[in-house]
Amino acid sequence: SDWKKSKPAQEQRNVLSSFEHLQVKLDGFEDVDLAKHNREVQKIVKELNEHNLIFPGDLDELATSILDMKPPPKKAIEQITPPPPPGAPPKPYVAPKLPKESPPQMPENKYPWSEKIFLDNLLARGMYGCNVLSRIIGRGGMHHRRMETESGARVFFRGLGVSGRDAELNDSLDCRLHIAVKGEVPQQGRSVRRIISDIIAELDGEVNERGEAGPRLDRPRDPEMHPFGFMLPKGEGPEADGPLKFRFPEEDGQTLNDLLVWLKQANMPLELDSDTQWRTTLQVTAVEPPQIDDPPEQAEAIAEAFDRLLEEWQYPSPYWFEEHALRPTGLWTDLTRNEEGGDSACPIAVQQGQGVRLTASAAAYFATIMEQADLVPGVARSTVEAVLMRLRGVVRRQVEDEQLLLYLAYPWAWFSEAVGRGGLRLPFGKERVHEALVELGRVGSKPTESCPAPSFRGFCVEWMPVKAGAVKLDGER
Repeated sequence: SDWKKSKPAQEQRNVLSSFEHLQVKLDGFEDVDLAKHNREVQKIVKELNEHNLIFPGDLDELATSILDMKPPPKKAIEQITPPPPPGAPPKPYVAPKLPKESPPQMPENKYPWSEKIFLDNLLARGMYGCNVLSRIIGRGGMHHRRMETESGARVFFRGLGVSGRDAELNDSLDCRLHIAVKGEVPQQGRSVRRIISDIIAELDGEVNERGEAGPRLDRPRDPEMHPFGFMLPKGEGPEADGPLKFRFPEEDGQTLNDLLVWLKQANMPLELDSDTQWRTTLQVTAVEPPQIDDPPEQAEAIAEAFDRLLEEWQYPSPYWFEEHALRPTGLWTDLTRNEEGGDSACPIAVQQGQGVRLTASAAAYFATIMEQADLVPGVARSTVEAVLMRLRGVVRRQVEDEQLLLYLAYPWAWFSEAVGRGGLRLPFGKERVHEALVELGRVGSKPTESCPAPSFRGFCVEWMPVKAGAVKLDGER
């Protein structure tokens, strides 16, 4: 019973069954030689041969002839080449050239008419730095619904930081803040323009009524969290820097002497002290020397006119100072005293939070503008220039290149969700950014051999009130 269930027994039964099947097939042929051409017989013989079966007697000759058979050779089919068609031969194939410019966009079938209404050049100057887009849309989308209801068209807000993640911004025109109106007839666009004019008139009334502008309109609880909180005046100068201390051992006497000579030539305030281990401590206090004389009587009026000039600067934003117009103050006052030329590079880079003053060329430039605009009537230009040179301010924000262009031309984008995700980017490179800044009137730094394309830097400065002169020892001013 175990043998019958084993695999060799099963194979033996299969072989016997195939052999009996072969015998039955051969009995159906009168001539055994004809059987070798039968496909079923050939198949059974090949299967038995795989089991290494020894064919008995006449079957051995039949099996050998079947296993030695070769398939009949296939006859090669000669391909007949058709004769050429009558007439001249065809010209060689030339691949078409792709167009250099992409084809124009196909018009929408759903909206046969569309229009773009740009908002960035319609807004009042006092709206710079506030969340203007939310005011145009209205609370809960009130103004947006009014535009679509009264015009009967679809209204979409577009621009950098507004169009959404999936929208493609191809050029600077697409980045501008605008409304895309899609409808049937141009009258729908005129209805939207009328509503926008009403909204802007309300915004202008809000600015005039409250007497506030910029980020003050948003009433931020925490100015540090507001994108333009740096524009809110703090009313205080730069934080006092701690004194710089240098300790020299006795064997470094020559180094100490050289440093003392340099500091005295620069009129830097310093103190010397020695300890029991024959070490000398040099302390340099970062305090700007006070003004010697009192400011002119018109100094306060000139300072107010200067602040107003900067706030009401031409479109698109308040004035962002160039790097060559500022010089650092405090510890660096004496080191930069002779760096008055507008074209010369300052050896000390201006940084955010640093105290600054105007260069002589910048003071002359703004004095000329104030004189031509008659901002301080009856005051001599030399007096205006002298007061501007006395002003001291603090750099509240320092940016360069792409961020500077965003602050100048796309201020609404700083309120978008893309800022929190770190994805606020312009759709063009550094070279195009520099070209756009030049178009906005920026001068930038002077190129050099080592840096042929220096960065464009901008500084937002809060100017402090004019200070009186120092008190003399006899108690007189």
